[in-house]
Amino acid sequence: MNDFVENWKPQYTQALVGLFVVGLIAGLGYLGWDVWTQGQEKKYQAEYGVIESEIDKNSAKTPTEEQRKQWREKLKNLVEAAPHTVAAKMAALKSLQLGNSTSELGEDEALLTRVQGGKNFVSGLVKLALGNVQADQGKCDAAVAIWGEMVKSGLWKFLDKEAELRQALCLQKLNKSDQAQVLFDKLASDREAFIYQKQAQKLSREGASL
Repeated sequence: MNDFVENWKPQYTQALVGLFVVGLIAGLGYLGWDVWTQGQEKKYQAEYGVIESEIDKNSAKTPTEEQRKQWREKLKNLVEAAPHTVAAKMAALKSLQLGNSTSELGEDEALLTRVQGGKNFVSGLVKLALGNVQADQGKCDAAVAIWGEMVKSGLWKFLDKEAELRQALCLQKLNKSDQAQVLFDKLASDREAFIYQKQAQKLSREGASL
């Protein structure tokens, strides 16, 4: 088993989500001004901002377990209060970033599932993360399905290559090597997918499995 596959653990999902969350605020411009003029959205964006600010103030030091659980509970409450808002999607992603054990993946999956609707920028991040969490729990059939739907929709082109690589890895775990090879070959030959070319070529040669 090669290093790339070996390192696909819950912490990989959290790191990936963390990377997305860092750039999320800047990316929200793509959602359009109208979402910001809606009273409910503005209210919950403000609530999310307070929670995130509290987390960021403590980012220089490792939070206590009590702090971490309190933040996750606050984020969960926001999701339950307004699941159809962009703020809730951001809260679910942030909660996932704060997770630190496989025992919490079930709760993370439930939150992401609750907010996965929509066609905007953040919805794509949620769907990718949901597939990652499902795969981390061994639910590769579900993960392959949701990543496949993402790619087929054509709504989130910037995530297609990542989704296809994750599909290929899960298909290997499901012993569907022929289907996985098709995706590995596609990524390895895609001149625009520079980040994934070497990974796909290496995994294809080694017959990667999870």
